[in-house]
Amino acid sequence: MGMWASILSNQNIAVYHDGLRPIMGEYISGRMKKKEFVGLTFAMSFGLIVGFGIPFSLTSQIILIHTLLLATDLIGIASPNKYIAGLLGALYGAGIVLGLGAVVSFFEGMPVNIMDGMGMIGDPVTTAYSCLGALAVAYQFGMKDGIITLIATLLTRVLVARFNPITIGNASVNLSKDGLSLAVGMIMLLAFCIIKSKNAKDDTTVSTSDNPLFTDNAKNIRKNIIPLAIMGAFISFTASMHYTAGGPLAITLLADGQIKDAAAVSFLGAIGYLPLVVTTGLISGVWASGGICDWLFGLGFLSSPPVAAVLGAAGMSAEVIGVRYLAKFLDKYPEIRASGDHIRTAMTQLLEISLLVGSMNAANAMAPSFGFFFVGGMYLLNIIAGEKVTKMAVGPLAAILVGLLINLFAIMGLYIPA
Repeated sequence: MGMWASILSNQNIAVYHDGLRPIMGEYISGRMKKKEFVGLTFAMSFGLIVGFGIPFSLTSQIILIHTLLLATDLIGIASPNKYIAGLLGALYGAGIVLGLGAVVSFFEGMPVNIMDGMGMIGDPVTTAYSCLGALAVAYQFGMKDGIITLIATLLTRVLVARFNPITIGNASVNLSKDGLSLAVGMIMLLAFCIIKSKNAKDDTTVSTSDNPLFTDNAKNIRKNIIPLAIMGAFISFTASMHYTAGGPLAITLLADGQIKDAAAVSFLGAIGYLPLVVTTGLISGVWASGGICDWLFGLGFLSSPPVAAVLGAAGMSAEVIGVRYLAKFLDKYPEIRASGDHIRTAMTQLLEISLLVGSMNAANAMAPSFGFFFVGGMYLLNIIAGEKVTKMAVGPLAAILVGLLINLFAIMGLYIPA
């Protein structure tokens, strides 16, 4: 599973991190250099692996999927080719089984704790994506419509927070505020596009567009249906053996032997994350290596291993095929096709600000006051130097450097700056 996920990442077919997926377009197009993207991937995933995935895996004796697939994102992106990616991914998969405890002990043994801080780098990213629809609407149709969309997005977050968790039978699920508010924002963008397209009478510039953004990206996903189906088979197969689970609640229920409840939680979780996975997939042309959050694990929990593998492959294939039809609908309208540039612009700006904020918070958590000073200073110096490093990558790289510096200071017995 580690081998295959690393290959998918290396070939730009699928990544697990929802915040990383939209940036793949910048990397694939060459607008972001590989070294910068590798650093960004490390910064966004490291804290979640060490501070979230590994502890849950250790306490339950079941591998929380974040532990594996966040790392295979990094392995695949950093590797020069698919063969090295596959080898390193396989070794990492074996290492998870054999060495989880040693990894945690190593980081806990460092003079200064950086695990909690590093995990904060990517925290604002998914939340910032909630504003994507509103910002894209403002760019395309003006500030008034953008504010209306932003208000609708905000109300969605408030309502989801008010009614969470939703209980069905013996299982409860927390709907994703970020995923549903992103969905509302994008629906508002689509609604404005459809209305404007119908009202436009002589907009030849837009109507003759030959850039069907969503359809092209859906085709890119669909052409990889076989490798993605294989990944789906791996997910459901390992879940049927109770080796893996998709979320903390499911892993806890599974460890307690409550298999049906674990499956119910997995199925319900997919509802909340469906908008996020589909939207980021259509924007980037890169699918989620775990599929639409967790339901493939639910299929595995309720099946024998051979059946689970077949169901997992079929489930992942159904996701890919379904996205194709959604993309065709989206590209029917000229304004939707024209929205592609506005979506990319909005996405880039949201990433720049959210990663800077996350990096400053992370660095400050590791080294109070000094962290703000260092990351802010590096960010501004990079601008003055002519942006030698892409703006969205400089913050995470500076935060990583803060973690290394303060531990070096501690080892050398030097004063850790405040």
